[in-house]
Amino acid sequence: MDSNYDKKTKNLKQQAWQQFQLKQYRSAAKIYLQLAKTYPNDPQFINMLCLALQFIGKTLFALRLMEKTLNLFPNDVSVLINLGAIYIAQNKNDKAITLYENEINKTNPPKTIFKTLFKLYMRKKQYEKILQYANYALKYFANDKTCLTYKGIAFVYLKEYQNGYELLIKQLPDNLNNADFLYYLGVASYNCNKFKEAINFFEQCTRIKPNTACYWSDLGVALKRKINRNLRNEIQCFKKAININPENIYYYHNLANTLIAADKLAITKKILSFVLKKSPDFVDAIISYGYLFHLNGDYEEAKKYYQKAIEINAQAVNAHTNLAFILLIQENLLQGFQTYEWRWKHPDLISITEKFTDVRWQGESLDNKTLLIITEQGYGDTIQFIRYIPLINKGTGNIIVECRPAIFPVLQTVKNIDSVIISQKPYPKHDYYIPLLSLPHLFKTKISTIPHQTPYIQVDKSKNQYWKDYFLPFEKYIKIGIVWSGNPRHKTDHYRSINPSYFNQLNIPQETQLFSLQLDVDANISKQYNFIDLANEIKDFSDTVAIINNLDLIITVDTAVAHFAGALNKPVWIMLGAHHDWRWFTLREKSPWYPSMRLFRQTKRKKWQAVFDKMLIQLKLIERNSTIKKLS
Repeated sequence: MDSNYDKKTKNLKQQAWQQFQLKQYRSAAKIYLQLAKTYPNDPQFINMLCLALQFIGKTLFALRLMEKTLNLFPNDVSVLINLGAIYIAQNKNDKAITLYENEINKTNPPKTIFKTLFKLYMRKKQYEKILQYANYALKYFANDKTCLTYKGIAFVYLKEYQNGYELLIKQLPDNLNNADFLYYLGVASYNCNKFKEAINFFEQCTRIKPNTACYWSDLGVALKRKINRNLRNEIQCFKKAININPENIYYYHNLANTLIAADKLAITKKILSFVLKKSPDFVDAIISYGYLFHLNGDYEEAKKYYQKAIEINAQAVNAHTNLAFILLIQENLLQGFQTYEWRWKHPDLISITEKFTDVRWQGESLDNKTLLIITEQGYGDTIQFIRYIPLINKGTGNIIVECRPAIFPVLQTVKNIDSVIISQKPYPKHDYYIPLLSLPHLFKTKISTIPHQTPYIQVDKSKNQYWKDYFLPFEKYIKIGIVWSGNPRHKTDHYRSINPSYFNQLNIPQETQLFSLQLDVDANISKQYNFIDLANEIKDFSDTVAIINNLDLIITVDTAVAHFAGALNKPVWIMLGAHHDWRWFTLREKSPWYPSMRLFRQTKRKKWQAVFDKMLIQLKLIERNSTIKKLS
């Protein structure tokens, strides 16, 4: 306390502090040395002397003096803290950690030491330690914001994203201008599928610290999750990251993947070649390079790169699943579906299977047992593979199918299902479980054994009658249901979705009437092209199924509607891009999955007019009195 010093000492102390603040460390050191000699039992002057010596490069002397001082004053926390600071300044982090950890094991440890430990363990990337000491500190300093923040950051690094998000979002009001904090919150938000929030947080990061490359790169990655992607914005983000840090090959790889989505394959190939020249064993880049051949239909060359990636990293899930898609499109279904089981090791899906503590079904007897079947991926996948459930010999057992709400009423009509449940956790009691898309592998499906008995879904009687009456005024027309766009979030949607204007040429006066089944679009589009828009009539897929059942023909891009029509055994023409999903194979004009389906294929990527020319010829050849027979 200053009251213990005479006037001269107080003046010297004030002068020393002023010199220290002015960064006149030599002058400050001289005064503190004088004070330390005068008051050898007062450690505060030695403390400040050592700090000043540290700044003028006398680090070794400062260190020895501070260690000696701690021996003289072992219970003085300020001496211990400053000694730790000198250790850290001299890059002796482990010594600082040992010093601080010994101190926090005493009663009433100071908060400052915990905060320094958090920073030290951040440098060492030991996030379990941060979590451990954050929990320990919170016993002494309940609700301390710094401790809670570091605990949240530790959760993010440990990939416990939901826990991290819940902690960090509460600290947001105190960190609105803290770019690093916002970055961690953005990462947590992204991995909790809160993509809009993640984009907002990353954008704030780039405004606060525009010269931090990872902020731009992660913003670009998050922008990929927007419903309506702006590829130009994504590309600009990755280019900015590269300009800031041109040595980071991951930024080039991110840019390459967005350029693939923009169909700029030539420049993508150059970028990936550059990446692989710098890092030949960069597995994700090898997979992306193989994917370029995959897109161009050169499946054998693509295989080589996927296999090379697996040789480097046998656990490269994307390489295995991409290889599975090639095996499947080449009609090697036995090996393809077996390889496709790798999808369950993907980080996005592994959390699902980890929640099951019971047994995965491998074909065991179901007598007096309950089997839970988990639907996965899109609605089209669900309808395509629900066909396998009637093949299951359940004996005296029960089959439960879980699904999303929109498809619930349709699945209730499938034979051999005892109950359908909306996706829920915990799941109802069961003895076995199996993902729906694993059934083809379990049944050892080959092209010749694809179950293709249709229809295998049924139509609600009252809804069917409603739509039968609705379409009576259009009996003289060929009634065509159309869909021109799939899920915009699908990574290859740009290869399958088309401009609705193409359909206008199928409006043949006195012959055809087009009905739009497209959801989530501007109603003015249908008015512009003389389509009758039925979107407002569709509340769930039981409405879609009833509409399809009362139309003469469905013409659609690769969407769930195609599968509903095929499962109903209704005539359906599906337009396929040059790069298309594996399930339509290659060259075939008829689908082995659906007897009533015809496949109209692009010959050049993104060139759709030739496809419509073929369909128009077929429409004009149709005689009205045999519409149903000739359309499929």
